[in-house]
Amino acid sequence: MSQPRVSVIVVSHGRPHFATARRVLSKTYGLVLPSQSGVQDWSLEAQRAGFLQFLKFLRGNLAGQTGLPVDPAWASQTAILQGMAQVKLLDLLLRAEELPNALPALAGQDQAFVLPNPCDPISLSEVYTTEIEDVCAEAYRRDYVSFGFGSWA
Repeated sequence: MSQPRVSVIVVSHGRPHFATARRVLSKTYGLVLPSQSGVQDWSLEAQRAGFLQFLKFLRGNLAGQTGLPVDPAWASQTAILQGMAQVKLLDLLLRAEELPNALPALAGQDQAFVLPNPCDPISLSEVYTTEIEDVCAEAYRRDYVSFGFGSWA
């Protein structure tokens, strides 16, 4: 009896270059962006304001109301899954909080492991505000409804 086939999709953006998006966000939407080498020097207030402005852009972008195409890096999870399902149905869908225990189980190991976090000078919990949550929930409404997302805080 043969083993069932399992599809694993690994997406790696490496260091994407969003020159056009940066230019449009800056000129059309007034978003103040740090230089690519100066992110470490961006203050908490500047990151919070920039993230909020980017979410406001995303609200229109994800609704098809901007001149930029929706990039897979910020597309809704619902849209990504719908796109994949047109090619192949998923065998398994895991939530982020399930990964430390589910991945070792899938690999046939007994111990859980801790997933590394990206190295950011300021954590999302520091940037987070209820206004950011509200704009994010509005931009990604389909994901909040489809996956049962609640308030992040």
